[in-house]
Amino acid sequence: MRIETNRAIARYVAEAVWNQGRLDVIDEVFAPGFVNHDPSAHQVRNAKALKRWIERLRIAFPDMYMTIEDLIAEHDRVVVRWKWTGTHTGFYGSIPPSYNAVTLHGVTIERFVEGKIAEAWWSYDGSAMMLQIGAFPVAMEAGR
Repeated sequence: MRIETNRAIARYVAEAVWNQGRLDVIDEVFAPGFVNHDPSAHQVRNAKALKRWIERLRIAFPDMYMTIEDLIAEHDRVVVRWKWTGTHTGFYGSIPPSYNAVTLHGVTIERFVEGKIAEAWWSYDGSAMMLQIGAFPVAMEAGR
């Protein structure tokens, strides 16, 4: 039963938080001491910082959408293989809008404690997004 509950929460986070921008859901399903492990967003260490990060992403990519491609659950872990898409129509940090479509693929492993997400480990290519929005113009020119 617990495994199915964890799977349902992982799906709920993808839909409510990532796709609908309902950041209040983070308070509902993330543990108070949530620890985020994301090498591409090292500043995002807890639930409060996760909210701010997603808020900024939604400004830069207001149509962002996460599709769950695989969801595997066992014991206290849920593994989500996802595809993330969006259009860069707002500032991403200091990077002005490029109006480019972006697609990222990644994996997130979530550890649950008492029905809440206590930790998350992310694996995705953050530099791929930067290339797609034109943040690395020298690299883009070298590849031509």
